[in-house]
Amino acid sequence: MKKILTHLRTDWYKYLLELIVITAGILGAFALNNWNEGQKNKIKEADYIESLLQDLEKDSIAISNYFVLLEAGMEEFDLFQKRITSPLSNLDTVYNIARYEFIPFGANLGPFNQSTFLALNSTGDINLLPKQLANDMYSLIKDQDNYSEIENISYNIFWSAATELSNKYPRTLPFDLINSGPIHEELWKVADKRKLANQLHATASARQNHYRVSKYFLLPIQKQTYGLLSVLRNQE
Repeated sequence: MKKILTHLRTDWYKYLLELIVITAGILGAFALNNWNEGQKNKIKEADYIESLLQDLEKDSIAISNYFVLLEAGMEEFDLFQKRITSPLSNLDTVYNIARYEFIPFGANLGPFNQSTFLALNSTGDINLLPKQLANDMYSLIKDQDNYSEIENISYNIFWSAATELSNKYPRTLPFDLINSGPIHEELWKVADKRKLANQLHATASARQNHYRVSKYFLLPIQKQTYGLLSVLRNQE
């Protein structure tokens, strides 16, 4: 009987030992798999952060360059306005500005670099980022989209006025059909200065409004972009 009990105890201990070994192996494999998955996610997160940094750095440079163009255009408008509203000005003042000085072109910023964020959002990998960083990115993208919509409206208003001005009064640009010669001179010679003044007013004012709107809505985006760049650099 003792031999039987001893044998049973021995078998039970062996079974328990085997169970412990198997359980430990499963738990070890599970832990190793989680560790490997965690390492993969860390690598993916680092790659995404680097890509977000590149996108925002491009946006930051584009915004800074755009502000230079905005300021130059707004300063030009102020100078034209002072001359035209001067007590000594007349329709010839407008004529000279329209023919020889004012260029009916305007700048716009173009699309933001959102490809990395859109990839993060579509794949669900946005959860790899710290929650506050993800929320800040959502906020920036929303403001960028709102800005692009508003800028597009104001730019189209300007471009419509600029097109009308250019169609009626030929420029001296290479891609203008009548950019020089006697016909060019004749068209400007017979130009109605009052109508020209009204069209210059519409075009220059629309561009100035476009620049002011762009600057107003873009300044907070620039601030957000700088802030996120600082956060992302600390995440590297």
